[in-house]
Amino acid sequence: MTVELACMFPVLTLVAVVVFTSMAFLSECAAFDPAARDAILMQVDDGYEGGVSSSEVAARISAATGIPPSCVQVSADRMWNGHVVYTAGFDFRLSSYGLPAPSSVFGVAIPPLHHEIEFEISPYRKGIVI
Repeated sequence: MTVELACMFPVLTLVAVVVFTSMAFLSECAAFDPAARDAILMQVDDGYEGGVSSSEVAARISAATGIPPSCVQVSADRMWNGHVVYTAGFDFRLSSYGLPAPSSVFGVAIPPLHHEIEFEISPYRKGIVI
């Protein structure tokens, strides 16, 4: 029985870390998507100013979700037809949230996870997502 436990302990530990990390990541994704949508729609009412609008949207998302500002990225690009495409994303590492998280478990590296969403906004009808 001791030999089986010694063989299974690293595997069970790795599975537990993966499950915990994935559940925390899915929780952050569920909070990020509506917060990003609301922040982008609020920015559309203020107007498009390139880099300034991206930093304001990132700050609003960070304040609404509690995701550290260093992990949130937002970019805004104007398309040929006048539409503005906002791309918002965040990098997820448990260590960024102050949780004890190793970078590897028994030699298996745990990479950071990335989530990204994209909205295309029409300038002709304020606040309409395409």
